[in-house]
Amino acid sequence: MKIHRMIGIPILTLTAVFFLSACGGGGGGSAPPSAPTVTTSKMNTPGIDTAEINGNVNPNGLAATAWFEYGPDPSLSNPTKTDNQAMGSGKAPASINATLAGLEAGTTYYYRVAASNSAGTAKGAIESLATLSNPPTVITTTFGPGIDNAVVNGSVNPNGLATTAWFEYGLDNTPSTFDNTAGQLIGSGKLAVPTTATLTSLNTTTTYYWRAAASNAAGTSKGEIKSFTTTPIPPPIADPGLPQSVFMGQFVTLDGSGSTPGWAGGTITSYEWTQTAGTPVTLSDNTAATPTFTAPSDVPKPNEVLTFQLTVTSSDGSASDSVDITVNWGVSDDFSTDTTGDYPVVIVRGTGTLTYDSAGQRALVTTGDDDVIAFNQVLPESDAGVFSFDFSPILSHPSHAGIWVSLCETPLTDNTCYVISNFDWSTFGATPTEPDLAAFRKFVNGVEVEKVAFDTSYLQGETYPIKITFGPAGTTMVAFGKTIDLSGTSSTIGKFEIATGQQDAYYDNIRLEAAP
Repeated sequence: MKIHRMIGIPILTLTAVFFLSACGGGGGGSAPPSAPTVTTSKMNTPGIDTAEINGNVNPNGLAATAWFEYGPDPSLSNPTKTDNQAMGSGKAPASINATLAGLEAGTTYYYRVAASNSAGTAKGAIESLATLSNPPTVITTTFGPGIDNAVVNGSVNPNGLATTAWFEYGLDNTPSTFDNTAGQLIGSGKLAVPTTATLTSLNTTTTYYWRAAASNAAGTSKGEIKSFTTTPIPPPIADPGLPQSVFMGQFVTLDGSGSTPGWAGGTITSYEWTQTAGTPVTLSDNTAATPTFTAPSDVPKPNEVLTFQLTVTSSDGSASDSVDITVNWGVSDDFSTDTTGDYPVVIVRGTGTLTYDSAGQRALVTTGDDDVIAFNQVLPESDAGVFSFDFSPILSHPSHAGIWVSLCETPLTDNTCYVISNFDWSTFGATPTEPDLAAFRKFVNGVEVEKVAFDTSYLQGETYPIKITFGPAGTTMVAFGKTIDLSGTSSTIGKFEIATGQQDAYYDNIRLEAAP
């Protein structure tokens, strides 16, 4: 208020001052923007490995995004986050929900709703849920019965809980009387797991009932009851061994040792061998598992089949089976044992020996320088056949070594023979000449009637297969890389003789067999 004075008279003047509120007009202004308002719902719908959760979000007028956080930690200190959901920009609460997957069965989880807008982020209260638990799913599947046992199989899905499986079985279809196998831990997965067990100490030829079963924290489940019948005790098996092919006069062993008594743990109480076909022979012991005999020396050409039946008996019964032994006409000696004593030895000149090489299973001839030794054996008489052996020279003496092979008629007084001769000349750098020329000769009554010479020699350290095929139509020699033919003969061959001069050598696989 100011006072003005006029001459002699004071004048009072009033000035009015008006203030406007910063809120404008004094009628109340707009509120500042704020973060969303969120509410976690206690309503949830859990399954075995899933759960649906709910909540509400008020965007408070600003565009908002919302999600859920969840996990097994009550404080949700390191939660798993669901996908973001746009909630708009309204000013009223809007519902939000999500389905959680991949959860563990029978497990407590914690969750809350969260949302964010340009004004900030808000998180609701933490709520909890518990996933459901199911007992295992059990299927009784296949079986495989034996004599006193059976293999049974099943399928069990643990349904997410630690599960133990077993099998139940018994003699009648009364589950309360079933026996149980030992439990098997099959884990806590969510897929079917195959289970198996072997039921033992069962009765033979008996019907049993069985089923698969399993249990976890949610309960016990049992599969369908099935049945099986154990198999009968098998009879013994007679095994007379494999067929054999032998030569006349050869030592033969029958072999029934592969026979079985039937059921494991049984015992064969007897063996019995019976010859049912062929030239009769005498077994060393027809009640032994492995009897022996000597093959007959008078079988017809080209061979004869001897048949032997083996019968075995055990506590589970008896069984029979047969084996054929083919006896080939002729003789064969592979020197698998020492048979050098079966060959008469003739010292033609000087000294020499016929001994057995056990390491190589063959015969060994040794001579001195300018010495000659021969060995021989009578053969089954025949006007047609094949005579063969292996010759392996190993040491010659100073002049030169030689071999003479005679295949002679019987009786030998006629001196009718085929003779092969050959010599080791190459060691001395010379060419074979008469009379030491390699040749294949035919003698009749001591007189040479035919000869085919060949310009060759043999080498030390080599093995030479020698074969003479003889018969009325013609005679052929294959030896030392040569094939030589002579005319036929009607003579009956019945002996061989091999002479070795100034030579150490091995002989093996001496054989006479029917002509092809």
